[in-house]
Amino acid sequence: MSSEARSSDEWDESMPLPGDMIEGFADINDADELFVPAKAKPDLSSQLGKISPQTETVWLKVSRGERTLKLLY
Repeated sequence: MSSEARSSDEWDESMPLPGDMIEGFADINDADELFVPAKAKPDLSSQLGKISPQTETVWLKVSRGERTLKLLY
């Protein structure tokens, strides 16, 4: 099912939200120090484009309100 076809009752906390602030990303979820800071959207897009061919999964560290979460992208 495409993401457009999902209803609001199918959302879960592991999905990114429009208000999430991306703090960084990593290709593994082992340690916080492996996350690369994301300073701006063009910077993030460029860096994700470089690692996308090398790995199947990317972890995003996001701020959601008062919490920091790691989400699989």
